[in-house]
Amino acid sequence: MKFKKLVSVFVVKFFKVYLSVELLCALSISLAIVIMHYSCTLHPPGGATALIYVIGSEKIQALGWLYPFTPIAIGALLMLLVALFINNLSQNEKRYYPTYWI
Repeated sequence: MKFKKLVSVFVVKFFKVYLSVELLCALSISLAIVIMHYSCTLHPPGGATALIYVIGSEKIQALGWLYPFTPIAIGALLMLLVALFINNLSQNEKRYYPTYWI
């Protein structure tokens, strides 16, 4: 899932010297979409997270290879924990999540 963000970090780190910001944006978004397509995880925020790193401030780009893990992975983990908590509070037995852990 974080491959699309890794792609944007890779594109900026290795091609920033050679390409303009516009081309970096296009390359990072298009590669993110290709990866999402082949991994069957295509969704609109994926392109946006790739774009955020390219056009983001120096603070965002200073994260470097940590960008895919912070704050995006932390946000996803928090959403998962809230979903687990809310769904398991329900009286409906079909709504308990997860039914089993892999």
